[in-house]
Amino acid sequence: MWTLVVTCRLGTRLYGQGTGLMAGLMLATTTGFVLEARTLRPDCLVIASVATAIWCWHVAETGASERRRHWLLAMYAALGAGTLAKGLVPVALAWRRGSIGRERGRRGG
Repeated sequence: MWTLVVTCRLGTRLYGQGTGLMAGLMLATTTGFVLEARTLRPDCLVIASVATAIWCWHVAETGASERRRHWLLAMYAALGAGTLAKGLVPVALAWRRGSIGRERGRRGG
C-alpha cells in the first residue's frame, strides 16, 4: 500500500496529478505486484524502501534547501531499512569485508 502512495505522489510531483493517479492505478493492477504484495515477502519491503528513497531524493533536490539534509537522511534510512529487510546477510558481509581490510592493514599488506 505504501508503495502505491509513494508512486502516486512521485508521479504527481514529476508529471502532474493525472499522471500520478495513472501511475498508481497501473501499479495497483499489475499482476506481479499484487501477487508479491499478498505473499508479503521481503522483496515488497525492498520495493517500498526504494520508492521511498527516490521520493526523498527528489524532494531533497527540488524542495527548500534548509530541509535538504532531513530528506537525505530519510532517504538513507529508507535504503538501510530495505537492506535490513532482506536479512542480516548484507550487514554481515559488510562487517566481514571491513574486518578483512583491518587485518591487512595490521599485517602491512
